[in-house]
Amino acid sequence: MNIGLSASAVFSQTDRPAELFRPDVDHIEVGMFEDRDIADQFVRDSRIRGKTVGIHFPPVRGGSKYDLLGQVDVPIEKAWLQIENELAWCRSAGTSYLLVHFPFVMATGTLDLTRVTDDLGRLSRLQA
Repeated sequence: MNIGLSASAVFSQTDRPAELFRPDVDHIEVGMFEDRDIADQFVRDSRIRGKTVGIHFPPVRGGSKYDLLGQVDVPIEKAWLQIENELAWCRSAGTSYLLVHFPFVMATGTLDLTRVTDDLGRLSRLQA
């Protein structure tokens, strides 16, 4: 059994990556990088150190975090496009997975179960 370390341990401050590369931890989950170059470098450094990496959506600050079911910061379809683009980046970078906050709603009692079921299917198809 392996235990991973979340970058929240260093508050996703990517000027502190050495604190995540502990010899007793095999996996790191991280997101909210300042830019794509820093994210790419972090994934490369992780591989060099023999660590696996999971990406916490969004990998780069800005854009969508909670908009798949309803607009919080960006339109819903823009959020889905962002997911597709980030999945493509994760595949090319060689990360283990992309963690998505789903389902997320701003107010209790507003969850549309039909929509959730449909969108879970959409997420599943994107994995393939």
